[in-house]
Amino acid sequence: MFSGCQALRGLFDRSDPKPAARPVSAKPTLHEIIDPINRNSTMIRAISADNVFLTFPNMSMPINVHLTCERPKRIRIVGGTSITGQELDFGSNDELFWIDIKREKNLYYCRHDQFPNCPVRNILPIEPDWLFEALGIVEFKDNELHEGPYPSGDGNWIIITRRNTQTGQFVKKTTIDAKTGLIAKQEIFSPQNELITAALSNDYRYDVQNGITYARKIEIFYAGATGKITINLGSPQFNQTATAAGNSLYVMPIPKERPPINICSDDFLKNHNIHATPLNNNNNTSPPTQTPPQNIMPTQNQNTSATIIPSTLSNNTIHSSFPQNNNNIPTYRYNNSTTSQGIYHTEIK
Repeated sequence: MFSGCQALRGLFDRSDPKPAARPVSAKPTLHEIIDPINRNSTMIRAISADNVFLTFPNMSMPINVHLTCERPKRIRIVGGTSITGQELDFGSNDELFWIDIKREKNLYYCRHDQFPNCPVRNILPIEPDWLFEALGIVEFKDNELHEGPYPSGDGNWIIITRRNTQTGQFVKKTTIDAKTGLIAKQEIFSPQNELITAALSNDYRYDVQNGITYARKIEIFYAGATGKITINLGSPQFNQTATAAGNSLYVMPIPKERPPINICSDDFLKNHNIHATPLNNNNNTSPPTQTPPQNIMPTQNQNTSATIIPSTLSNNTIHSSFPQNNNNIPTYRYNNSTTSQGIYHTEIK
């Protein structure tokens, strides 16, 4: 009865199977890891999901939202609770993106062509590209510098991606699960080598109809923030054809009670004392080839109660499998969470 009742579609999760494991070889090449991920992401043109639940820090109940996105830039996430009404409106179209939170005084927006070189990006990585990546739509692009894979110390693999902007070089660290070949964690570091945000992907499923692997549960952490944002996708639909009404979905609202403010405007940057940190080189075209940031894994900050982004403790015996360090072998150091014995350090040579 339920299979023939379209009115009930979305009330119950599909029983999508888990994807087949694709273990990474003992000595993988970069393309062996990234090519299957790129192929899967290329097949995802659009996502639509009702009954998506967002859990925010310091909120007693999750927010029920409707999520739609169409590559490359179109996103709309609107939702709230039955008691408080609409709480959140995050959207993006071909020209700009916006975020409207009920408890804020203003709606904030920015043009796509402004944001890559805007200093606010150092502290607020909310651009649509990152949200697509957090949802698991990850592409290792040819115009970016990718390094690795490097062993993580816990049996998985790490890929370092460098992204140059006029405000400095951002570094992304992607952790690949060696048993499945799927993305386990993504972390983004500012030009000052400070962790900005991270996303953990869990509960992977396989959409048989479209041949797409996707994560149903995503956890997003922001440095300095207590708690995390959890996204439970439920049963998303892939690659549905957009309608004329669907195109109007990606139009920024103008709420009368919350005037829109451009977060990359001179006035906004000045009022919030946000300044750009230029690259060391003048042409901003040649990416550095030195080691990744030293503090590429978060450590406990004794002066804040912020949540520590989860990391796996390293195997201290990893050093025995590498030759003695010399000037020709770069050392990558990852600081893990504090333990009763102190802070674990993993050096990858």
